[in-house]
Amino acid sequence: LLQFTETGRDYGYGGSTIIIQNDIDCEGGGFAAGDLRKPLSFRGTFKGKGNRIFNFRNIVSEGDSYGAALFDTLGPGAVVRDITLEGDIYVESAACQKAVAFAGNAFSENINPVAPLIDNCHFTGSISNIYGAAVFVGNAYRGAYTPDGVPSVILSNCTANATVFTATDAVAGGLMLNVVDAFATDALEHLVEAP
Repeated sequence: LLQFTETGRDYGYGGSTIIIQNDIDCEGGGFAAGDLRKPLSFRGTFKGKGNRIFNFRNIVSEGDSYGAALFDTLGPGAVVRDITLEGDIYVESAACQKAVAFAGNAFSENINPVAPLIDNCHFTGSISNIYGAAVFVGNAYRGAYTPDGVPSVILSNCTANATVFTATDAVAGGLMLNVVDAFATDALEHLVEAP
């Protein structure tokens, strides 16, 4: 899993499908390295097949990262579905912009005007950061000249049973942290927040 998260950030997996065949027990370790900021976004399909990635504790103590998310960035056409994350994310780096479980960023663009989709995904655990923290997406934005009506990201049939911590005066989001365009609210289809 660590190899996938690191390689995916370098190459993007455009046109590829990644299938998780079984539950993955991280045995108290993390599934992401310390410095996660890479230039390319994940643009493939990630199928969890109802499995879990669980018992993880991602700790980011240094580097300019997006907070130990499974995906640094979800680009146009990316699909992440049918996976449950169960664990804790703790960011203690002052350089870290946000702590997020699924995607540090998600965006759509005019070249491939298909918003990334996070469908039937679930999170149980805690997320903490000095600055911003959220469960599914850190920043959601649309690229320049993205056609009207194309959202930055679509969250569908997702749930979160999470405790989200930030320092005083910091921003704590539930599902998403920063929505940088007017269309993202139209993208929240069938979204359910756990009580």
